[in-house]
Amino acid sequence: MVKVLKKVGCLRLHTAGVVVGWLGVVGAFLSIIIAACLIGYADDFVTFMFRYLGAEPDPDTHSFFKKMIVMYSCIYLGAAIVSGVASGFLVYGTMKNRHLMILPWLVIHAIGIFANFLSLLGAAYAMFGGPIEKTLNFFLAIASFSLYLYLYIGIYSLYKYIQSNGDVAPRMHRPVPSSVPQHNTIYSKI
Repeated sequence: MVKVLKKVGCLRLHTAGVVVGWLGVVGAFLSIIIAACLIGYADDFVTFMFRYLGAEPDPDTHSFFKKMIVMYSCIYLGAAIVSGVASGFLVYGTMKNRHLMILPWLVIHAIGIFANFLSLLGAAYAMFGGPIEKTLNFFLAIASFSLYLYLYIGIYSLYKYIQSNGDVAPRMHRPVPSSVPQHNTIYSKI
């Protein structure tokens, strides 16, 4: 079982939820712009890459790389949209004390933690099987995984906190009929 946090860094749980959510929304917005530009200018991007590498590709290779960039950019665009919506739900759920609105962010970022863990394993393999320069990549992967996991545990703590304290946002309740005084008012048409 994960130990529930009281604070994330120096921030209260609600403040951390709003900050992480807004950073996710802004990051997703920038990612959407980058992916859209890559889709729109894939031909120019491939040409620039081959010029940078000093190679002159044949038309089939150029077409293949263009298709790959468009395909990966479309996948990245879809992931950025989903992440942005989940981060928006995190902000809304934190501000309105709705624990179920935080759940999409938790599910999507649990998948992200798994992917980050696989990246950490790849960096460890590269460090032990490759040159010494890969050591820096390994330590950066450890730092990235640790920060990602810490933020995830913080948002999970916020989820559990709101869930245990109940949704404290005001709700409309219908009055109980016995507590409402009965008036015998007769209305007539004039």
